Amino acid sequence: TSTGTTSTGTTSTGTTSTGTTSTGTTAMPTTGALPSASKPDYAIDFSGASGVMCRKNAPASSQITNITFSMWLYVGAVKSYHQLVMTNGNPLLTGYGLWVASGTTRLVLQYSKGAAYLCGTYSLPLQTWQFVSLVSSSTGVWDFYVGGTLNARIVVGSAPIVPDAYFTVGGQAMS
Repeated sequence: TSTGTTSTGTTSTGTTSTGTTSTGTTAMPTTGALPSASKPDYAIDFSGASGVMCRKNAPASSQITNITFSMWLYVGAVKSYHQLVMTNGNPLLTGYGLWVASGTTRLVLQYSKGAAYLCGTYSLPLQTWQFVSLVSSSTGVWDFYVGGTLNARIVVGSAPIVPDAYFTVGGQAMS
């Protein structure tokens, strides 16, 4: 599973922004490679050294509601293991994450303490870029969008535990 640009960051209203090209007062170049000395701790690194494209040693946000994660996804082939899309925290303990279920192209919301919820009945088409969003606008309710259209509502009923670990984009999840 490949992900396009995934950018999250809360504003004062609790919503997220996408497409940000600067962080704080450090401007990030929009073309070419980042010099290693100026690489922020959450820049996406396409080094090819591992399946993980981005890992920050802190969550992207500590918010547990009023948050949106949006990304472009491309599934090249069905895998025999879960493909990690993103995590905010360690969803086996805190926070939440999104992955493609093994043997399928269906998306799964991983929730605090390891609970997993299918994102409706939608299967990502193979070898086709899809724009997907996972939105929590009220406690314990997550909306899953494909191409800007609501595909499924996942009602968990409780808020996740506040993320306290890391933010990850891409990689192999649980086998």
